[in-house]
Amino acid sequence: MYYLMVKNQKVLLKKSQQDKLIKEQKQLQDYAEYLEKSEDELRAFRHDYRNMFNSLKISAQEGDTKELIQKLDEYTKTNLNAKAFEKYRDVNHIKVKSLKSIIIAKLTEMYGSDIPYNFECRDDITKIPNNINELDLVRIIGISCDNAIEESKALLKQKKKAHIEIMINSN
Repeated sequence: MYYLMVKNQKVLLKKSQQDKLIKEQKQLQDYAEYLEKSEDELRAFRHDYRNMFNSLKISAQEGDTKELIQKLDEYTKTNLNAKAFEKYRDVNHIKVKSLKSIIIAKLTEMYGSDIPYNFECRDDITKIPNNINELDLVRIIGISCDNAIEESKALLKQKKKAHIEIMINSN
């Protein structure tokens, strides 16, 4: 009986670990797709920018500043989706896999729920200080983000403003 219980616990643990790995792989796959899409958008933007710049240059040479401003404003509105460009900004500075994974997951959830947010991490995070338990830190960040997301969703349902600010610092 004891042997079967131990064997069953091992199977359950493996299943739990597999589920966790599958979830992390999906999050990293989403991140990779986002990076690929951003690269394509950047390439298209660079091409469009050259054409727009030449058009604006002609308007400027002719002294038509109203047309110049109008064209620039129109281009900005139609071609620059600031929200998409900012989706994973600064995540590249996080080198600790568990921390990066939870941040990507929560930013993806915020983006998918149309919750306005700002994420900032200016310094590279290469390790967790020895006096901090990595799993506890990941749990704290996860719970804090879940609470902020839950409250933001409630505010948005009530047609109120919501905004989440996250900053991670190497200290």
